[in-house]
Amino acid sequence: MNITGLDYNTERTRIPVRHYGRLLFEVFEKLMDMPEGEERDALTHLTVCQMYRDLMTWGMGTVDAEKVASDLARYTNGKIQLTSKDVETMIG
Repeated sequence: MNITGLDYNTERTRIPVRHYGRLLFEVFEKLMDMPEGEERDALTHLTVCQMYRDLMTWGMGTVDAEKVASDLARYTNGKIQLTSKDVETMIG
Protein backbone atom coordinates (compact mmCIF):
# COMPACT_ATOMS: atom_id res chain seq x y z
CA MET A 1 0.00 0.00 0.00
CA ASN A 2 1.38 3.40 -0.94
CA ILE A 3 -0.02 6.35 1.01
CA THR A 4 0.93 9.84 -0.13
CA GLY A 5 2.90 11.70 2.53
CA LEU A 6 4.03 8.59 4.39
CA ASP A 7 7.40 7.95 2.85
CA TYR A 8 9.53 5.68 4.97
CA ASN A 9 13.29 5.64 4.79
CA THR A 10 14.10 1.98 4.30
CA GLU A 11 17.68 2.78 3.33
CA ARG A 12 18.81 3.65 6.87
CA THR A 13 22.01 2.16 8.14
CA ARG A 14 21.67 -0.20 11.07
CA ILE A 15 22.65 1.04 14.49
CA PRO A 16 25.03 -1.09 16.58
CA VAL A 17 22.81 -1.26 19.68
CA ARG A 18 19.11 -0.55 19.85
CA HIS A 19 18.90 0.60 23.46
CA TYR A 20 20.52 3.95 22.63
CA GLY A 21 18.39 4.56 19.57
CA ARG A 22 19.04 6.20 16.22
CA LEU A 23 18.89 9.78 17.52
CA LEU A 24 21.64 9.19 20.06
CA PHE A 25 23.85 7.77 17.31
CA GLU A 26 23.25 10.97 15.36
CA VAL A 27 24.42 12.88 18.44
CA PHE A 28 27.56 10.71 18.58
CA GLU A 29 28.29 11.74 14.97
CA LYS A 30 27.74 15.40 15.88
CA LEU A 31 30.08 15.12 18.87
CA MET A 32 32.82 13.68 16.66
CA ASP A 33 32.60 16.67 14.31
CA MET A 34 32.45 19.39 16.97
CA PRO A 35 35.56 21.30 18.03
CA GLU A 36 36.51 21.17 21.70
CA GLY A 37 34.81 23.81 23.79
CA GLU A 38 31.87 24.76 25.93
CA GLU A 39 29.22 23.71 23.40
CA ARG A 40 30.70 20.23 22.96
CA ASP A 41 31.05 19.87 26.73
CA ALA A 42 27.37 20.75 27.20
CA LEU A 43 26.28 18.28 24.52
CA THR A 44 28.53 15.61 26.05
CA HIS A 45 26.87 16.16 29.43
CA LEU A 46 23.38 15.81 27.94
CA THR A 47 24.46 12.73 25.99
CA VAL A 48 25.89 11.02 29.07
CA CYS A 49 22.68 11.65 31.01
CA GLN A 50 20.57 10.27 28.16
CA MET A 51 22.79 7.20 27.79
CA TYR A 52 22.42 6.49 31.51
CA ARG A 53 18.62 6.89 31.32
CA ASP A 54 18.44 4.62 28.29
CA LEU A 55 20.42 1.90 30.04
CA MET A 56 18.16 2.19 33.09
CA THR A 57 14.99 2.17 30.99
CA TRP A 58 15.84 -0.77 28.79
CA GLY A 59 17.29 -2.88 31.63
CA MET A 60 20.62 -3.63 30.04
CA GLY A 61 21.99 -5.37 33.12
CA THR A 62 24.25 -3.41 35.40
CA VAL A 63 24.24 0.31 34.76
CA ASP A 64 27.44 1.92 35.87
CA ALA A 65 29.53 4.91 34.97
CA GLU A 66 32.25 2.75 33.42
CA LYS A 67 29.77 1.28 30.90
CA VAL A 68 28.58 4.76 29.87
CA ALA A 69 32.16 6.06 29.59
CA SER A 70 33.35 3.10 27.50
CA ASP A 71 30.30 3.21 25.22
CA LEU A 72 30.72 6.94 24.67
CA ALA A 73 34.37 6.46 23.73
CA ARG A 74 33.53 3.53 21.44
CA TYR A 75 30.70 5.22 19.58
CA THR A 76 32.60 8.50 19.12
CA ASN A 77 35.66 6.64 17.83
CA GLY A 78 37.67 7.76 20.86
CA LYS A 79 37.05 11.49 20.33
CA ILE A 80 35.23 11.81 23.68
CA GLN A 81 37.16 10.22 26.53
CA LEU A 82 35.68 10.39 30.01
CA THR A 83 36.57 8.59 33.21
CA SER A 84 33.94 6.84 35.27
CA LYS A 85 34.41 9.64 37.84
CA ASP A 86 33.54 12.24 35.16
CA VAL A 87 30.39 10.31 34.30
CA GLU A 88 29.38 9.95 37.94
CA THR A 89 29.72 13.70 38.36
CA MET A 90 27.55 14.35 35.30
CA ILE A 91 24.74 12.00 36.27
CA GLY A 92 24.75 13.26 39.85
